Amino acid sequence: MYRIALLCYCLLFVAHLSAQDIEQETLRPHEFILAFGTASSAEGSVFNLPADDVHASPDFSFYLGYYYSLSERLAVGGHFFGYSQTINDVGIIDASSTFKIVSFNLAPMHLGLQVRYMLMTGSVEPFVSAMANIVVGSLENKEYGTLTMFGYGAGGTAGVRVYLFDLVTFSIQGYGAFGSASFKKNPFLNSVGKDFNPSMAGVIFGLAYHWGD
Repeated sequence: MYRIALLCYCLLFVAHLSAQDIEQETLRPHEFILAFGTASSAEGSVFNLPADDVHASPDFSFYLGYYYSLSERLAVGGHFFGYSQTINDVGIIDASSTFKIVSFNLAPMHLGLQVRYMLMTGSVEPFVSAMANIVVGSLENKEYGTLTMFGYGAGGTAGVRVYLFDLVTFSIQGYGAFGSASFKKNPFLNSVGKDFNPSMAGVIFGLAYHWGD
């Protein structure tokens, strides 16, 4: 966590130096952002097994978002974010009573609406936001198919952005998303339920493009 905090500070400091004289002279209401970063998951029992289960441990997280600015400080928009994880070395007994070691791809996603408020405007702009989400996703194996999930959630972010150019901003933000979801059916025959915890938190680094009059 210390290394991530130090990296965030260094990136923001460099971006601030390059953006000291850059401010958005005209409010451009449309904004598209693409971001990647770290994530941690609250799900401690992916397959809902009574023992020796797998903890969700994201490989990476991503964020896609669109905002429409109602004013210099207030914006509303939609987003799509989540994480991906490859779960290796899972031992199963298939329908033919054959023991196999297989892997699964886990991909929970949050799709929702967001309200963002800029605490300060200028070349450096700290912000906070609140969100409401639906949760969709899948647990997939090429041989045995795809098991889907569905649920609901909410959350928020806090971060800061700087203008690299008149139309481009760089941002660092921490986020937390909380909720509940369930698989369409039990993952395995000996699973004790269908529940999945989609709650996640992390830090993302993004670039946004602004346009419009």
